[in-house]
Amino acid sequence: MVDMTSIAFRDEQTSPVVSKGEQIDRLALSGSAFPYEIKIYSSREEILALGECWQSLAHASESADFFQSWEWCREYLAHCKDDPDFVPLVAVAKHGNEIVALLPLSVQSRYGLKLVTGLTEPFQQYTELLIKPGFDGAKLSGAMISEIKQRGFDLIHLGQVRDGSNLQLALHGSVSGSGEVDAAPSVPLSQWKDFDEYFLTVKSKTRKNMRNARNKLEKQGRISHHVYKDGPEFAKLVHRTFVMRKQWLKETGITSRAFREQQFEEFIDHIAQLGRSGSSDLQLIGMSMRLDDHPIAEQWGFIHKKRYYAFISGWDMAYDFASPGKLHLGEVIKACYEEGLDSVDMMIPNVAYKQTWARETPEVKDYVLPMSFKGSLYGKLWLDLFRPVAKKAFYKLPLAWRESVLALVG
Repeated sequence: MVDMTSIAFRDEQTSPVVSKGEQIDRLALSGSAFPYEIKIYSSREEILALGECWQSLAHASESADFFQSWEWCREYLAHCKDDPDFVPLVAVAKHGNEIVALLPLSVQSRYGLKLVTGLTEPFQQYTELLIKPGFDGAKLSGAMISEIKQRGFDLIHLGQVRDGSNLQLALHGSVSGSGEVDAAPSVPLSQWKDFDEYFLTVKSKTRKNMRNARNKLEKQGRISHHVYKDGPEFAKLVHRTFVMRKQWLKETGITSRAFREQQFEEFIDHIAQLGRSGSSDLQLIGMSMRLDDHPIAEQWGFIHKKRYYAFISGWDMAYDFASPGKLHLGEVIKACYEEGLDSVDMMIPNVAYKQTWARETPEVKDYVLPMSFKGSLYGKLWLDLFRPVAKKAFYKLPLAWRESVLALVG
């Protein structure tokens, strides 16, 4: 943990103090000009007015940034328009009249703390900084954070930051990672000409085991794979995977903050209805592996800048003997090749069945910047110390005990 002021302007000696809400013109810092204007937007009207510039910046930014895309954030803003507890906070850096960096955040209350986190947390998978290539991410993100610091929050919690991303590179050397470290398995499809060439990179023993598992399934019926991009079948798939995943979490005693919130199911239903009507410019895709007409493994997600983001998957646990999730991932990757995509992002967590197919596994970790004594205690004692230990101990408990603990804490 570091004090916020130590990262605000790494090339300058001083940081100007401004009043809350004041528009900042940051010039002449330590004798050298800072030719950027940092603005913080909190009203939906102002944020929605950024749409065209936001899209242009996202198109130019080079990163896995779907969850900071205008399309995703706009749908979330629309879904939360009547929620008085949702407070967006979008930080923007302008160079002249051009937006060159943007960090979509929100203000949330948790454990008696007022914290700043990702705009669509806990429903987003990554936190990322949109930035135009050639601009200094460390300097611009530092300026944004310095301005946010003036507003009286307890801490900034930037969750699931990918190694090598714009935000991670901007924070590197200034802010330490906090809490547990995970990884985001992915497949850079463009490294191989087609699925058959890529499939040869899977260990021969693993390929044999998967063939045997598939043969067991084929003795029970015909296996087929289906791809849906909209319409009623896509909407049904979205609802089925949600139910399957929720049931899997319950039966395995695993927790998920997103699935604990009623609003998540409502937002998923919102996306399902968009897919049903085909009325959104979100690039949706759902995939279903079936035994005869029965779905045994399914997943759906988003396509953004030729990258597939696998958002929710589920499988019928009656077929666990054949590892249907693992088999289905092969079909998913094959379908992505057929769609002409460049990469498949399986996202966190880095579980075993994903590792079979993954060829890259960048680290994913949180970055926490305390801005008050309470925020510092939360970061150091809970996120860094107690939570990792408690989580590790929890998952060592027998399933029945975990279920009792979850029931006790709601």
